[in-house]
Amino acid sequence: MMIDHKDDMDLKFFNLTEEDYTLKIPLIKRAQELSPIPIRLFSSPWSAPDWMKDINDTTKASRLDEQYYEVYANYYVSFLDAYAEQNVEFWGLTPQNEPDHGLEYGFFNSMGWYPSEMLEWIVGYLGPALDAAGYGDLKIMINDHQRTMIAKWAELANALVVLSSTAEDEEIKVRISVMNNWVTGWTDWNMALDLEGGPNWVSNYVDAPIIVNATADEFYKQPMFYALAHFSKFVPPGSVHIGLDTDDDTGIENIAFLAPDNVTVVILQNRNSTEATVSIVDKDRGHVVINVPARSQHTLLYK
Repeated sequence: MMIDHKDDMDLKFFNLTEEDYTLKIPLIKRAQELSPIPIRLFSSPWSAPDWMKDINDTTKASRLDEQYYEVYANYYVSFLDAYAEQNVEFWGLTPQNEPDHGLEYGFFNSMGWYPSEMLEWIVGYLGPALDAAGYGDLKIMINDHQRTMIAKWAELANALVVLSSTAEDEEIKVRISVMNNWVTGWTDWNMALDLEGGPNWVSNYVDAPIIVNATADEFYKQPMFYALAHFSKFVPPGSVHIGLDTDDDTGIENIAFLAPDNVTVVILQNRNSTEATVSIVDKDRGHVVINVPARSQHTLLYK
């Protein structure tokens, strides 16, 4: 959380704060050191400073006051500049985390946007500010919210990417389903949490692929960790989703990709309580018959 000064229109007092320097930035850099491929970072604000908002509060149903449209765009650029000074650069951004929540209620830090308002702010203020500061190549993703909100935001998507989130169970099934219907990426929420499913300042405790037991200095990889690896390990950036004609009677969730190294990746998920026999046919490469155990997930690679 940044320390903000009311009516700091020129952002002379803009600064990062302790958790940026001691937690976020060091963890980002450590992850970059360990990753064999570049990590694509994107930022997603939950609220503008309270003094820029119509009710002077970072929570509750609230919106950005129009008189601060330009200032907030510059505020966002100042954040990017501050991280760039720490040698942390972003691939993309969202203008707002869950923009509809700020229109309905303010349980979390939030700020509401109607689609037309966000379009006006991006085109008239944020976009020009990013371009002027040298961030014109950043990917802007809109509707950082639930899939139920996509329809009313899709009208703005001529030059933007629509980003959606889901809190459903059966995460892998959902992932296969949406990627079979034009979704191009997925970000999990969260990577690691404590034994309680936090930390979370409003007690919104959830699950994660990795659970950390700080007292014992241990961490535990949950089944979700290995399920997600079927995508993160075998479908690298640059992969292309390819068609897969299937017999719907099998009850097997499936999806296929062509990786940059010309490897075909086929991911299968059997959510049934019985084993299934699956035949995979590629007219150019031949065919294979495999048994997929009940409630399991499998990935096949061939070239």
